[in-house]
This record gives sequence, structure tokens and C-alpha cells, in this order.
Amino acid sequence: MAAEGEGEDEAAEVGAVATGAAVYGNANQRGAAQGPHVLAPLHAAPSNQGKYDTIYTLRPAWLEQCAEWFGLPSSFPMAQLVSRSVTGHSIVMVAPPILGLLEADASVKLQLVNTGVRVLERSEFKCDRFGFRLAQEGLPTLVPHMGRRLLFVRTSELRTLLERRELVAGEAMRPALRAALEATEPGGVAVLHDPGPDGMAHNRALAPGAPLPLAVSAMRCGGGQASQAKLELLVKKADAPSLLHRLASEATRYEATVACAEPEALPARAAAGAEGLD
Repeated sequence: MAAEGEGEDEAAEVGAVATGAAVYGNANQRGAAQGPHVLAPLHAAPSNQGKYDTIYTLRPAWLEQCAEWFGLPSSFPMAQLVSRSVTGHSIVMVAPPILGLLEADASVKLQLVNTGVRVLERSEFKCDRFGFRLAQEGLPTLVPHMGRRLLFVRTSELRTLLERRELVAGEAMRPALRAALEATEPGGVAVLHDPGPDGMAHNRALAPGAPLPLAVSAMRCGGGQASQAKLELLVKKADAPSLLHRLASEATRYEATVACAEPEALPARAAAGAEGLD
């Protein structure tokens, strides 16, 4: 995925990755093919034997593609995205203090058993045009910053997706969602619960730090027409019941909020009449 015209310096660094994988990488990764998006070791113990994480940086060109695909803003700290293996099968996000410790640990005294939040995983879906899908556990980390690859669904639509593990265009799907699905390129998406009456009209920017509604990782597959498009759930089957329980809780909470707000939304004349009845 490297961009054309990258300089000799980067080529040298890539060569260092191949060498470093044999010398510094985990023992169980020796001989593994280097991921085309992996750049160079950031933190690697001379003698690992597969017990500790080896951290690798990622190619700038791939990071740019990632930011564009998911609509991440220029303020998003792309440098915090790293890999724990030379294959780059999973992409994790490391907190700034941890990243600073790793960069300063020239003597490699730190022994990392597990670090970072997994945000992306290599996709095995042939329909995926980017090659990486959103990891369920990393949605709270990425979704608040994403400007693309977001689909907002109503309670019934998300319930169907969780129960059947797929949502096909035309089956319990609103016209607005079908249109959004058609406009979305095949690949990983985040599906967010939006119980409001306007549904897709609530596709609003999610402020970092704000409460995140229920979100699940899915794959947008099918052709370019809405009649061919569908969503496939990427959540583990064992996790679906707990997500269904949370969905019911969110829907109930929303209904209670609407019920409490209804008197304020009534026309002034009707509200005056209601007050008179009290």
C-alpha cells in the first residue's frame, strides 16, 4: 500500500524490518511475511522468545489511507497507531505516555506483555476495499473521531442485525438506511443505535468524550445498488446477547426521555389545558 515515489530512506527502513523481524521479532513470528503497511520496529527486545510484545510503526502512506477511509481528522494522532507483530494483522492504539516510554526505552528494559487497544483487524472479506475492518473493542476509541463509515440505525434494525447477524436491504430497513448503505463503499463500518424518529437525520458529529450510543462492527457487502447491499455483523456470537440487553436498555431509556419531554413539546393551548386538569 505504499505510495509511489517513496524515497530510498524508507526502502532502507523496510529492509530493516525484514532483518529486525528475524533478530528482534517474537520467536513465533520468525519467517512470517512482513505486512506491506508495516514500517520498522519501534520497541523490540533482543531476545524475546514470543513472551513479550514487539511494537512496529506503520507506513505513513498507509496511515494516510486509513485516515481518509474512516474520515479521521488531521488532529487525530495517527502516530499512536502501531502493530504488535511484523505481519500487522491487528492495529492497536497506544496512549501517548506509553508511546513516549517506548520511544525513550533505547535499552529495551521494558517488557510488554500486552499493550494498546485493538482498533483494526485485517479483513478476510473479498468485498472489503480497504483491507481492514473495525475491531469491536476499539469502537469507543475510534468512532467519536470518524467522519465516514458510520451508519445510524433504529432499534428494530439493530435488533435484527444482532439476532440474524445480517441485515439485507429491503428487509426491515428504512429507505434512508438503504440509501446510506448504497452510498457506502463495501468494507468495514460502525453501526450506531439511533432510536430518534428521524433516524438517519441524526447522523451527527460525535464529540470526543460524549456518551457513545451502542455501536457494533459490521461489514458492508454486496453490490453498488441498495437491492444488493447488506450488512454482516462482525461481533462474536457469544457477545450478541449482552448487546441485545444493552439495546433494550437504551431503547427504554430513550422512550422514558421522550415521555418526560412530551408536555414541553405540546402546543401552548394544549399545555394550558393539561395544567388546568391538574
